[in-house]
Amino acid sequence: MLLKVSAGWSGKIIDCTLEGILNGCHGKCCKGTSFYPSKSNIQNGLFVGICYWLGDKGCKLKDKDKPIKCLLYPFVINDNNSLVLHGRAITSICRECYGKGNKPIIETQRHNLSLVFGEELVTRMIDTVLNKGRDFRFRTETSFDEMLNKEKELEDNNIIPPEYKGE
Repeated sequence: MLLKVSAGWSGKIIDCTLEGILNGCHGKCCKGTSFYPSKSNIQNGLFVGICYWLGDKGCKLKDKDKPIKCLLYPFVINDNNSLVLHGRAITSICRECYGKGNKPIIETQRHNLSLVFGEELVTRMIDTVLNKGRDFRFRTETSFDEMLNKEKELEDNNIIPPEYKGE
């Protein structure tokens, strides 16, 4: 897919660092019924609304095993194939972290974005959106597109990916 990274959205200040999460939002994106995969968590027939992999010290998954949507959050890909901030990132879920911190969200999410898209591409992306103030466009890898489609199918059916559960 041809993906556009919005310079306007990616330059917003949101403290999505470990410190920001611990002192601000407390990981609301991993604790609720609104977001995948946490909204898919059913235990003993009851919906618990907490991400299956959320432990006392944060996510229990290794970086390479995290779903793409988790790695991208609070960014989402909208219907126009643009990487933008999730609307709830500003109005509810990340509200406590919005406007706090000292780096734009694209900088605080550099590690996760690099896991998804590669360090070289993310370096170019950040340079374009922050230093040049322009949107950044690039073609995603086929493997990314396939994994995202698989996650969407699982999300639509409220299924926790079995490979992530160690099954």
